[in-house]
Amino acid sequence: MNSDVPIIRAVDLTVELDGTLALDSVTLAVPRGDYVALVGPNGSGKTTLLRAILGLVRPTAGHVEVGGVPAERTAPVVRIGYVPQADRLPMPRFPATVEEIVATGLPRFLRASDTRDSVRSALDQVGLAGLAQTPIGSLSGGQRQRVMLARALVGTPELLLLDEPATALDPAFRQRFYDLLAELHRTQATTILLVSHDLGSVGQYARRLVYLEQRVRFDGTFEEFCRSPEMTALFGEFQQHLICHQHDARPV
Repeated sequence: MNSDVPIIRAVDLTVELDGTLALDSVTLAVPRGDYVALVGPNGSGKTTLLRAILGLVRPTAGHVEVGGVPAERTAPVVRIGYVPQADRLPMPRFPATVEEIVATGLPRFLRASDTRDSVRSALDQVGLAGLAQTPIGSLSGGQRQRVMLARALVGTPELLLLDEPATALDPAFRQRFYDLLAELHRTQATTILLVSHDLGSVGQYARRLVYLEQRVRFDGTFEEFCRSPEMTALFGEFQQHLICHQHDARPV
Protein backbone atom coordinates (compact mmCIF):
# COMPACT_ATOMS: atom_id res chain seq x y z
CA MET A 1 0.00 0.00 0.00
CA ASN A 2 1.20 3.52 -0.82
CA SER A 3 2.50 4.97 2.44
CA ASP A 4 1.72 8.48 1.14
CA VAL A 5 -2.02 7.71 1.25
CA PRO A 6 -3.47 8.77 4.63
CA ILE A 7 -4.69 5.79 6.62
CA ILE A 8 -7.79 7.89 7.45
CA ARG A 9 -9.18 10.54 5.13
CA ALA A 10 -12.52 12.27 5.68
CA VAL A 11 -13.73 14.89 3.22
CA ASP A 12 -16.71 17.14 4.04
CA LEU A 13 -18.10 14.30 6.15
CA THR A 14 -21.60 15.05 7.39
CA VAL A 15 -23.67 12.62 9.44
CA GLU A 16 -27.21 13.03 10.73
CA LEU A 17 -28.56 10.62 13.35
CA ASP A 18 -32.31 10.59 14.01
CA GLY A 19 -32.60 14.06 12.55
CA THR A 20 -29.75 15.49 14.67
CA LEU A 21 -26.56 16.78 13.08
CA ALA A 22 -23.74 14.69 14.57
CA LEU A 23 -20.93 15.69 12.18
CA ASP A 24 -20.87 18.79 10.01
CA SER A 25 -18.49 18.90 7.03
CA VAL A 26 -15.58 17.26 8.84
CA THR A 27 -12.38 17.14 6.82
CA LEU A 28 -9.49 15.25 8.36
CA ALA A 29 -6.42 13.34 7.21
CA VAL A 30 -4.41 11.02 9.46
CA PRO A 31 -1.08 9.80 8.04
CA ARG A 32 0.19 6.33 8.80
CA GLY A 33 2.03 6.18 12.11
CA ASP A 34 0.35 9.25 13.60
CA TYR A 35 -0.89 9.39 17.20
CA VAL A 36 -3.95 11.62 17.44
CA ALA A 37 -5.95 12.64 20.50
CA LEU A 38 -9.56 13.35 19.51
CA VAL A 39 -11.22 15.57 22.11
CA GLY A 40 -14.40 17.57 22.54
CA PRO A 41 -17.39 17.88 24.87
CA ASN A 42 -20.05 15.21 25.27
CA GLY A 43 -22.23 14.99 22.17
CA SER A 44 -19.63 16.60 19.92
CA GLY A 45 -19.55 13.71 17.42
CA LYS A 46 -16.38 11.89 18.49
CA THR A 47 -17.97 8.44 18.72
CA THR A 48 -19.89 9.05 15.49
CA LEU A 49 -16.63 9.85 13.72
CA LEU A 50 -15.10 6.57 14.88
CA ARG A 51 -18.19 4.67 13.77
CA ALA A 52 -18.03 6.38 10.37
CA ILE A 53 -14.37 5.34 10.04
CA LEU A 54 -15.46 1.77 10.84
CA GLY A 55 -18.18 1.95 8.19
CA LEU A 56 -20.93 1.53 10.80
CA VAL A 57 -22.82 4.74 9.99
CA ARG A 58 -23.73 6.05 6.56
CA PRO A 59 -22.66 9.62 5.73
CA THR A 60 -25.39 12.09 4.86
CA ALA A 61 -22.84 13.90 2.70
CA GLY A 62 -19.12 13.67 1.99
CA HIS A 63 -17.13 10.50 2.49
CA VAL A 64 -14.50 8.77 4.60
CA GLU A 65 -11.75 6.44 3.40
CA VAL A 66 -9.47 4.07 5.31
CA GLY A 67 -6.32 2.97 3.53
CA GLY A 68 -7.51 4.73 0.37
CA VAL A 69 -10.80 2.82 0.03
CA PRO A 70 -14.33 3.63 1.26
CA ALA A 71 -14.70 2.85 4.96
CA GLU A 72 -17.29 0.14 4.41
CA ARG A 73 -14.77 -1.84 2.32
CA THR A 74 -11.79 -1.44 4.66
CA ALA A 75 -11.55 -4.94 6.17
CA PRO A 76 -9.30 -6.58 3.54
CA VAL A 77 -7.07 -3.49 3.33
CA VAL A 78 -6.27 -2.28 6.85
CA ARG A 79 -6.10 -4.27 10.11
CA ILE A 80 -8.15 -2.26 12.60
CA GLY A 81 -8.41 -2.68 16.37
CA TYR A 82 -11.37 -1.00 18.05
CA VAL A 83 -12.22 -0.44 21.71
CA PRO A 84 -15.72 1.01 22.23
CA GLN A 85 -16.84 2.90 25.30
CA ALA A 86 -17.17 0.63 28.32
CA ASP A 87 -20.87 1.40 28.83
CA ARG A 88 -21.64 0.19 25.31
CA LEU A 89 -20.53 -3.37 26.06
CA PRO A 90 -23.27 -5.91 26.94
CA MET A 91 -20.72 -8.14 28.64
CA PRO A 92 -22.24 -9.07 32.03
CA ARG A 93 -24.66 -11.56 30.43
CA PHE A 94 -22.59 -12.59 27.44
CA PRO A 95 -21.97 -16.40 27.54
CA ALA A 96 -18.28 -16.51 26.64
CA THR A 97 -14.89 -16.77 28.30
CA VAL A 98 -12.22 -14.09 28.22
CA GLU A 99 -10.21 -16.19 25.75
CA GLU A 100 -13.19 -16.56 23.40
CA ILE A 101 -13.89 -12.81 23.41
CA VAL A 102 -10.27 -11.93 22.63
CA ALA A 103 -10.10 -14.54 19.84
CA THR A 104 -12.92 -12.80 17.95
CA GLY A 105 -10.41 -10.07 17.11
CA LEU A 106 -8.26 -12.50 15.08
CA PRO A 107 -8.43 -13.25 11.35
CA ARG A 108 -10.43 -16.43 10.76
CA PHE A 109 -7.76 -18.22 8.73
CA LEU A 110 -5.34 -18.72 11.65
CA ARG A 111 -4.60 -22.23 12.90
CA ALA A 112 -5.85 -23.14 16.37
CA SER A 113 -2.31 -23.19 17.80
CA ASP A 114 -1.58 -19.72 16.38
CA THR A 115 -4.86 -18.47 17.81
CA ARG A 116 -4.00 -19.68 21.31
CA ASP A 117 -0.53 -18.15 21.18
CA SER A 118 -1.85 -14.81 19.92
CA VAL A 119 -4.62 -14.65 22.52
CA ARG A 120 -2.20 -15.57 25.31
CA SER A 121 0.20 -12.83 24.21
CA ALA A 122 -2.54 -10.19 24.02
CA LEU A 123 -3.88 -11.09 27.46
CA ASP A 124 -0.37 -10.92 28.87
CA GLN A 125 0.00 -7.41 27.45
CA VAL A 126 -3.01 -6.22 29.44
CA GLY A 127 -2.16 -8.18 32.60
CA LEU A 128 -4.96 -10.76 32.37
CA ALA A 129 -3.05 -13.90 31.35
CA GLY A 130 -4.42 -15.86 34.29
CA LEU A 131 -8.08 -15.19 33.45
CA ALA A 132 -8.29 -16.74 29.98
CA GLN A 133 -10.93 -19.32 30.99
CA THR A 134 -12.93 -16.93 33.18
CA PRO A 135 -16.50 -16.06 32.07
CA ILE A 136 -16.49 -12.48 30.81
CA GLY A 137 -19.55 -11.62 32.91
CA SER A 138 -17.76 -12.36 36.17
CA LEU A 139 -15.10 -9.67 35.63
CA SER A 140 -15.16 -6.12 36.92
CA GLY A 141 -15.85 -3.28 34.51
CA GLY A 142 -12.18 -2.36 34.38
CA GLN A 143 -11.15 -5.94 33.67
CA ARG A 144 -13.73 -6.21 30.87
CA GLN A 145 -12.31 -3.06 29.33
CA ARG A 146 -8.86 -4.61 29.43
CA VAL A 147 -10.27 -7.69 27.67
CA MET A 148 -11.58 -5.43 24.91
CA LEU A 149 -8.17 -3.82 24.64
CA ALA A 150 -6.62 -7.28 24.28
CA ARG A 151 -9.21 -8.07 21.59
CA ALA A 152 -8.16 -4.90 19.73
CA LEU A 153 -4.47 -5.78 20.00
CA VAL A 154 -4.61 -9.50 19.21
CA GLY A 155 -4.68 -9.07 15.42
CA THR A 156 -1.59 -6.79 15.39
CA PRO A 157 -3.57 -3.79 14.13
CA GLU A 158 -2.19 -1.13 11.85
CA LEU A 159 -4.84 1.27 13.13
CA LEU A 160 -6.18 1.50 16.69
CA LEU A 161 -9.48 3.32 17.29
CA LEU A 162 -10.05 3.84 21.01
CA ASP A 163 -13.22 5.44 22.40
CA GLU A 164 -12.65 6.63 25.98
CA PRO A 165 -10.74 3.41 26.70
CA ALA A 166 -9.27 4.49 30.05
CA THR A 167 -12.56 5.51 31.70
CA ALA A 168 -13.22 2.16 33.39
CA LEU A 169 -9.59 1.27 34.04
CA ASP A 170 -8.31 1.19 37.59
CA PRO A 171 -5.58 3.76 38.35
CA ALA A 172 -2.96 1.04 38.78
CA PHE A 173 -3.39 -0.09 35.16
CA ARG A 174 -4.15 3.27 33.53
CA GLN A 175 -0.51 4.38 33.33
CA ARG A 176 0.50 0.93 32.06
CA PHE A 177 -2.19 1.28 29.39
CA TYR A 178 -0.82 4.60 28.13
CA ASP A 179 2.72 3.20 28.21
CA LEU A 180 1.55 0.20 26.16
CA LEU A 181 0.05 2.47 23.51
CA ALA A 182 3.25 4.50 23.40
CA GLU A 183 5.29 1.32 22.91
CA LEU A 184 3.04 0.13 20.06
CA HIS A 185 3.31 3.53 18.41
CA ARG A 186 7.07 3.63 18.79
CA THR A 187 8.02 0.04 17.95
CA GLN A 188 5.31 -0.99 15.46
CA ALA A 189 4.37 2.40 13.98
CA THR A 190 0.74 1.70 14.95
CA THR A 191 -1.55 4.56 14.00
CA ILE A 192 -3.64 5.59 17.01
CA LEU A 193 -6.82 7.66 17.14
CA LEU A 194 -7.70 8.05 20.81
CA VAL A 195 -10.93 9.67 22.03
CA SER A 196 -10.40 11.03 25.52
CA HIS A 197 -11.42 13.70 28.01
CA ASP A 198 -8.12 13.18 29.83
CA LEU A 199 -6.03 15.78 28.05
CA GLY A 200 -3.50 15.80 30.85
CA SER A 201 -2.60 12.16 30.16
CA VAL A 202 -2.91 11.94 26.38
CA GLY A 203 -0.93 15.15 26.07
CA GLN A 204 2.09 13.28 27.35
CA TYR A 205 1.98 10.82 24.43
CA ALA A 206 -0.12 11.95 21.47
CA ARG A 207 1.62 14.04 18.83
CA ARG A 208 -1.47 15.73 17.47
CA LEU A 209 -4.70 17.13 18.86
CA VAL A 210 -8.04 17.34 17.05
CA TYR A 211 -10.80 19.27 18.83
CA LEU A 212 -14.24 18.38 17.54
CA GLU A 213 -17.60 20.08 18.06
CA GLN A 214 -19.55 18.67 15.12
CA ARG A 215 -16.92 20.51 13.06
CA VAL A 216 -13.15 20.40 13.50
CA ARG A 217 -12.39 23.42 15.68
CA PHE A 218 -8.65 22.72 15.97
CA ASP A 219 -6.24 20.32 14.27
CA GLY A 220 -2.55 20.57 14.97
CA THR A 221 0.35 19.64 17.20
CA PHE A 222 0.26 20.15 20.93
CA GLU A 223 2.85 22.90 20.45
CA GLU A 224 0.42 24.70 18.14
CA PHE A 225 -2.39 24.11 20.64
CA CYS A 226 -0.30 25.73 23.36
CA ARG A 227 0.23 28.84 21.21
CA SER A 228 -3.34 29.12 19.97
CA PRO A 229 -5.31 32.17 21.21
CA GLU A 230 -8.52 30.45 20.08
CA MET A 231 -7.76 27.46 22.32
CA THR A 232 -6.84 29.79 25.19
CA ALA A 233 -10.26 31.37 24.86
CA LEU A 234 -11.94 27.97 24.67
CA PHE A 235 -10.13 26.16 27.51
CA GLY A 236 -9.00 29.08 29.67
CA GLU A 237 -5.42 29.94 30.47
CA PHE A 238 -5.16 27.65 33.52
CA GLN A 239 -6.41 24.49 31.77
CA GLN A 240 -4.37 25.20 28.66
CA HIS A 241 -1.26 25.75 30.79
CA LEU A 242 -1.88 22.47 32.66
CA ILE A 243 -2.21 20.52 29.41
CA CYS A 244 0.87 22.16 27.91
CA HIS A 245 2.95 21.62 31.05
CA GLN A 246 2.15 17.91 31.08
CA HIS A 247 2.81 17.68 27.35
CA ASP A 248 6.26 19.25 27.84
CA ALA A 249 6.98 16.64 30.52
CA ARG A 250 6.08 13.64 28.35
CA PRO A 251 8.59 10.81 27.87
CA VAL A 252 10.72 10.79 24.74
